Amino acid sequence: EAWPAQLPVFVRISAVDCPVLILHGTQDDIVHPFHGEELYLRCPNPVTPLFIDGGGHCDLATYFAYYLRLYQFIHYDLPCAS
Repeated sequence: EAWPAQLPVFVRISAVDCPVLILHGTQDDIVHPFHGEELYLRCPNPVTPLFIDGGGHCDLATYFAYYLRLYQFIHYDLPCAS
């Protein structure tokens, strides 16, 4: 497969059986947003991801959407939440 598919995280994600939340900034200049999208597609048990428009690599915690999505994940997406 092509380079991104060879990254260990893309191979190992198939073994993760708990719910997975992908959080990624669209302006991340360290890890391209494509990687977050690809990880989401390969994940066996993903929940709705959050791609923060304008978010970078280390500033997602400055966006309200980040906290809202984490709250939703903890209180609604996790099996123990129901």
